[in-house]
Amino acid sequence: MDRIVTLVLASVKEIMKAQRELYGRGIAMRIVPMPDDISHDCGVVIQAREEDISVISEILTDAALSDFKIYKKEQGGFRCLYEAPESML
Repeated sequence: MDRIVTLVLASVKEIMKAQRELYGRGIAMRIVPMPDDISHDCGVVIQAREEDISVISEILTDAALSDFKIYKKEQGGFRCLYEAPESML
């Protein structure tokens, strides 16, 4: 994956649900450890292609996963590209 984004959800359980939903819709993705630049908490995140952001947001919202953020790695760290309206992260 060349232009990737990082999806942060509220729990590992939600990451697993998101993985099922995204794979079921044919979205290329992978689960990786949480980058320290985002959080020092122990956990995992989903990485996916940047061009899939709008579809990913729809899929997660439709699956009642409304607590998520999408980040892009840039020089100097990560920048939040999208925050779900109900996000408490």
